[in-house]
Amino acid sequence: MAPKKKLPVSKIQYKKLVNECLKLISDYKILFISDLIALLPFSKTTFYVYGLDKSDAVKEAIDNNKTMIKQKLLAKWYESSTPTLQIALYKILATPEERKAISSSSKEAKSDGLLPIEIQKAYLASLEKMSDCEENNAD
Repeated sequence: MAPKKKLPVSKIQYKKLVNECLKLISDYKILFISDLIALLPFSKTTFYVYGLDKSDAVKEAIDNNKTMIKQKLLAKWYESSTPTLQIALYKILATPEERKAISSSSKEAKSDGLLPIEIQKAYLASLEKMSDCEENNAD
């Protein structure tokens, strides 16, 4: 078993730093370590040297904020009449088969990639008609 790594500060100082982190996480609803570091009165290097990124309390507080925000968003999506939000929520809740079914597009293209001959003929006729109109307008 590897020996425990000694912290560069006393346990009391470490707990003070952790508590400072927890207060910021709570007050500002921090979701990412980088956001927490930006608000701390000491450097990023200090944060990592002191091992604050490994603190279970810090990680748990950030995870709790993420969970709380996810729950609020899901509740809003559930109550929404916006189709985009309803689809997003459904994709989260769907089984893998349901998710695949709503994600796949239903293109009815021919395997050779060509349009049916009637559409091609109509398209060519409209191009010829446009060309005739341009020639007549040029005169």
